[in-house]
Amino acid sequence: MRPIKLAIMIGGAASLLSSTGPSLAQSADIDADLRCVVLAGLINAANKDPDVKRGAQIMGAYFVGKLNGRDPSLNVKSAIEKTSSRTNFNQIMEQDAERCIKAVETFNKQVL
Repeated sequence: MRPIKLAIMIGGAASLLSSTGPSLAQSADIDADLRCVVLAGLINAANKDPDVKRGAQIMGAYFVGKLNGRDPSLNVKSAIEKTSSRTNFNQIMEQDAERCIKAVETFNKQVL
């Protein structure tokens, strides 16, 4: 499946799961998803392997779709920039990498 088509499917699926506004639990979920988007950007920027870059792009699209679905009023670009500026990247790699990758793998198994 082409990455763009998959990203559109992911965004559509995430929008179906949206609610009227973020609860406190969703706020924590939004922060976690933002860290995954930042991680995807780091992986994409740090690798020259086209397969790794494509995987990172798919991961980023997946989590941006989830963010839009959780809170359609969220300014995702601004939220990502804030998360990037206040985040310890080593901490993201240690604490979030496995969770982020597993979430995308689980989604892919369900969809593909």
